[in-house]
Amino acid sequence: MGRNLIGGVVGGIVLFLWGVLAWVALPVHTPAIRNIQDEERVITVLRQTLDAKGMYLFPGISHVNGSPSAEAEKAWREKYQRGPVGMIMYDPNGSSPMMPMQMVVGLLLNMLSAMLVAWFLSRSTAITAPYIARVAYCGMFGIFLMLASHLISWNWLNEPSDWVAGLIIDDLVGWVLTGFVIATFVRKPPVANLVEA
Repeated sequence: MGRNLIGGVVGGIVLFLWGVLAWVALPVHTPAIRNIQDEERVITVLRQTLDAKGMYLFPGISHVNGSPSAEAEKAWREKYQRGPVGMIMYDPNGSSPMMPMQMVVGLLLNMLSAMLVAWFLSRSTAITAPYIARVAYCGMFGIFLMLASHLISWNWLNEPSDWVAGLIIDDLVGWVLTGFVIATFVRKPPVANLVEA
């Protein structure tokens, strides 16, 4: 249990530091992030039309009693095919970017994630495998995130390929690096040779 905890804490720190590098110093995500032309005009329209924090999809579709009418669905399909299509994560209230509490919560979430992976490793047959195989086991969680989250969003939410590629690279590299740490601590303890006196 102690090794799982240490591996998770140190692994979480590595995962956090890699995330800082990937988002701030390395060109992993920045190529996919674009600025809005005439931002002030767009913000003015958003303030006039959106009043609450939330996820807004467009084109929208009207629902009556939980499901759209045939006419509303037909109109929505035509708008969708014509474009544009998108979503806006919107918060009408400003805040400080990268607040200290966000950094603390981010670090804690990374530590909890790494502790969970360390625990999974300790409960699997991979615990008896060589070091590099244990690293690969941890790295598989990056592949899991790619399939279960990022490619799902790419498929269903039409997220841009370059944006999704950045997230995939971030997770794959992050979990391999974290795997090097976790695999160092989480391993099958050596069996003591008992010699009969």
